[in-house]
Amino acid sequence: MGSIEKQEPSKRLNSGFEGEDDNNLKGPFDPNDIDVDISVVNLGSLLEQLEYREIDLKPEFQRSSDVWSRESKSRLIESILLGLPLPSFYFSEDPATNKLVIVDGLQRLCALKDFWIDKKLVLEGMQFLTDLEGKAVGDLDRTQIRRIKSLKVTLNTLRKNTPPEVKFVIQVSQVQLADSIL
Repeated sequence: MGSIEKQEPSKRLNSGFEGEDDNNLKGPFDPNDIDVDISVVNLGSLLEQLEYREIDLKPEFQRSSDVWSRESKSRLIESILLGLPLPSFYFSEDPATNKLVIVDGLQRLCALKDFWIDKKLVLEGMQFLTDLEGKAVGDLDRTQIRRIKSLKVTLNTLRKNTPPEVKFVIQVSQVQLADSIL
């Protein structure tokens, strides 16, 4: 999959979403106020929500969307076709629109949308499934389609009554985790 550009944590946190500086976060939170629904679903269900625009991919607090290269996006699709587990997705419920708002996993969702919904991603830079090089979603056979739709993914959804600032804590912790891995 695509590489994460290594930067100092302080520089990565100041990359364009509101409330991101962990010094400005309000807390501590009462654990009784945090309500997270954890579910494991088929990727096909998530793709359907993308198709029907039930997921907000451009919330104000998010960094830029759709920044991965075509090769990074292709590698994600390859990982899915290989049956490799994806990292969890984090959402929050928007009480005004009843949509799910992406908190963590934006680039993965953008890659899936480009390939599956918009059908504008042609696979390139395949490492293991080289026979799929240059193919689009319409070129996949029924077995490959089933494999994509049936992959299990974990969704962590902050329920409506959860303090909104919790989203920023999740983003900060995910960035710090990525920095510790690199």
